[in-house]
Amino acid sequence: MSHLTKSIFLWLAVFLAAPQASPMPGGGFAVDKWTTDEGLPQNSIISIIQTRDGYLWLGTLNGLARFDGVRFKVFDEINTPGLGGSRIVKIFEDSEANLWIGTETTGIALVNKQGKVTGLDIGRGSRNGRLLAVAEDVQKSIWLYTADGQLCRYKNGRVDVWNMASGATGTTRTLVADEKGLLWVGTDWSLAALGPIPEGSAVGLPVALVVPVTRKLELLLTSRKGGHWEIGDGKVVRRRDELIVQNLGEYPWPEGVPVATACEDAEGNLI
Repeated sequence: MSHLTKSIFLWLAVFLAAPQASPMPGGGFAVDKWTTDEGLPQNSIISIIQTRDGYLWLGTLNGLARFDGVRFKVFDEINTPGLGGSRIVKIFEDSEANLWIGTETTGIALVNKQGKVTGLDIGRGSRNGRLLAVAEDVQKSIWLYTADGQLCRYKNGRVDVWNMASGATGTTRTLVADEKGLLWVGTDWSLAALGPIPEGSAVGLPVALVVPVTRKLELLLTSRKGGHWEIGDGKVVRRRDELIVQNLGEYPWPEGVPVATACEDAEGNLI
């Protein structure tokens, strides 16, 4: 296991360990925990990412926290007016080092790399409009999907919106964009590749490919090796177009245990 992989597992242990957890005898890891006593704004962490500059960003129900490994800096609607709200449900960093912050009821905030915060008029007013999924395509457009079925594309200040409300295939849960310019949309019971979608056009969503899902689809993740990881149908595979190019087999965890998030390390290992 690489040092980076060990570090990622350690961070997972730090923030996701149950309060009663303790280091296992003879184990290879020392587990430290941070709570509100050490400056975390709230103990329920809804979203977590590590940005290119090395900081950990944590979305909680009482503010957005930036962690440098020692101390927390907290951002909320009081000290960061453009944020709009303190109940943070989604964090995403794009290729330009901009942060996209999804709040529970007050919409989405865009924080550029200079620290300027801009509130977007997407998903405001109701928990049904909260941000569920984010992806960036090869044209550097940012795709945002909200719980009420709005698929939004943001590019150069313009927002195009399509309605993808739940249907027979279930709720849209996850998005990834591939190197060919296709946007993969995963619902409970289907996986479809949309596009290519011309920039500036908000008419129709061309469907390039549909892959049937016989058991519930949980998560998609872009792979550095090309294509995307697909966690669903009771197995973990890496797919390019309709072809499975890597198959890790059946779930190694009990059936019915949901997968909330995943990432790759620098060596391409799936965590």
